[in-house]
Amino acid sequence: MKLNLKSVLPPLLLVLLLMIHCGEAGTRVGNPPTTITNVYPTSFAITSPLSFQSATASVNLLPSSGPLALSSFSETTTAINNILTGTEPSDCVFDPEPLLRPSQNADCYGPVVNYSNHPDSNLPNSGQLPSGDVGLWTKNEADTGEACSAAQQNERIAGVSDKADVILKALASMICIANVTGVDLPAAGETINLTADMTAVSSSFSNATLSQSTDPDTGNDVYTYTLEFTFTPVDNDQINAMRVTVGLEHMPLAETGDADTNDAPYRGKFTYQYDWPLSYKCLEGHALSSVAGSTLYHKTSATALAFDAAWAIYCGGLDERDESPFTANRLLDPTQDWTDNYSRFLANFNPENLSGNYAYAWQAGHQDSHSRVFNLHINSDETLTGDAFYGYGPHSDTTEFDGRISGFICNWAAPGNNNHVLLDLVQHQSIAQSVTGVFTEQSSNIRYAPTNSCNYTASQTDPFSFDYDSDNNSIIDQNNPSQNLTHELKTAADNDGDGYLDVITDAGFTLPVVED
Repeated sequence: MKLNLKSVLPPLLLVLLLMIHCGEAGTRVGNPPTTITNVYPTSFAITSPLSFQSATASVNLLPSSGPLALSSFSETTTAINNILTGTEPSDCVFDPEPLLRPSQNADCYGPVVNYSNHPDSNLPNSGQLPSGDVGLWTKNEADTGEACSAAQQNERIAGVSDKADVILKALASMICIANVTGVDLPAAGETINLTADMTAVSSSFSNATLSQSTDPDTGNDVYTYTLEFTFTPVDNDQINAMRVTVGLEHMPLAETGDADTNDAPYRGKFTYQYDWPLSYKCLEGHALSSVAGSTLYHKTSATALAFDAAWAIYCGGLDERDESPFTANRLLDPTQDWTDNYSRFLANFNPENLSGNYAYAWQAGHQDSHSRVFNLHINSDETLTGDAFYGYGPHSDTTEFDGRISGFICNWAAPGNNNHVLLDLVQHQSIAQSVTGVFTEQSSNIRYAPTNSCNYTASQTDPFSFDYDSDNNSIIDQNNPSQNLTHELKTAADNDGDGYLDVITDAGFTLPVVED
């Protein structure tokens, strides 16, 4: 059942009015607890730093003197805060439907490419390069005017952002319900059980508890959330009652007296699992697939926030799977037998203007030799500018799978490919935010031939041609197969031997790292 208060608000409000009249909830309703910043990761969200919405001058804009647009980060944190500080049952509502939104590709990224007479194979030949395999193919996303690197990152990051958004709002609703119903937050060694109250509101919760303990190593408070609920997705015949399980461990790090400000530091992690429509890769022996994910986060100040978020799809629903997808430290384990779209999004940034470093890596299938990776550095300019790099990185089940780009593969799926040998090259776009909030292309190094060498020397007898839109208007399309094509990619060697490509680090990028 979709979470909805409309059917239960009248009787619940009557009960609350009686409780307030008797003084049982008077210290909570209308007066949100001042310890919220201690028990919950406030001012935290997982969003694309390149995603902005049109706004009016009356809203809080990022950057303060820049474009008239509202960042998705600001929009999401405001929505979560409204739940946290709710004083009415209707303030505690959240919508779980976005859990089912899939990750997608922008139109400018990895389109299907028709080819004939590919030079790395026996001639003549013809075929198609599959969707998703040719990287940044045009400079801009036609419908929005975004730089292709911005459009693709927004599309891919939405997959993890939507999931985190629901999870964080669901956890915030526990604080909201405790506040509305007059339940005191737990003291050290205590646990509060909100299941009955949450069920009274939504009729879908089977477990909702919040505990406080003390970390034996640091002496810091630790708040542990456990949440289980079900809902019925709209227009999805494969799942009638979708199970969702969530766990959060949150540790405030502020000194006494500083814990009630937005500057207060904290760290923690949350995990989630839920049923997912059956993947075509799991048809034999399974009724459903499932999703699992984890997020590690650490805020050190009002201007320094970092996270490491991962998710993947597995064969088997929650009731079918016996093996945990998590490590002993409750982080998603990339060595487990996942099925689709293992994705990892890392960031170390300033929440006040979103400047910082971001890495997004994903692997479509476990049999792929490499992950696909974006590295993004955003400068702290008055109008946001940055550098976006795209290439290929280590396989997801290796220790080097940390969001780094290792090189580029120009011939991923065409005939005669050289077993995905990485070249010291990378695609690059310089981007800047426009007055409407859209990140537009300032310069591009993305053009190449989908051959082993990334170049093409024209043949007089069997010329190589490739085109994906039949209009011959892509900057990469071989409009004239009788002409040579020399790639325009960035040279990207690791000359200092630190494991990271110099052209990326020279642009100001540092790989985000979040310690557990």
